[in-house]
Amino acid sequence: MKRTIAFMIFAALSFLELIILSLLMKYVENWTINNFTISMIRSFWLPYIVTAIAGVFAACAVFVGGRNRKEIVSLAIASLVVGILIAAFTILVIKMRIRISIIDGVTAVIWSDYCARPSMALAGVFIANGIRHFIGAKKYNE
Repeated sequence: MKRTIAFMIFAALSFLELIILSLLMKYVENWTINNFTISMIRSFWLPYIVTAIAGVFAACAVFVGGRNRKEIVSLAIASLVVGILIAAFTILVIKMRIRISIIDGVTAVIWSDYCARPSMALAGVFIANGIRHFIGAKKYNE
């Protein structure tokens, strides 16, 4: 149970990093419109750092492993659920079925421009991790 909770915490942190990325990109976009200077080039590395931090949290979630069949199956189910939820959230935001303007004015355009690719990559990683855990749990049946 502790491993599943640790997995869920790391998965949630990786997705929250993408929400932070969307807030950062909204701020950078507004700042660029108002006053573009040559010093703006110095802040171009920030989105990559935030995306890398999301990747580190996702890697921490992926490397959480179970010791017995019950833990591995619960991690597999949790990983599949997280992957499907992230993919569904991204698709629904891009198709404008969910309004995310509650998050400080982040629009579907900002999400699709800056956060859709990393979030779909996270969804793919979590779905592949769930499949890997199911294959790992299969060896306990033999």
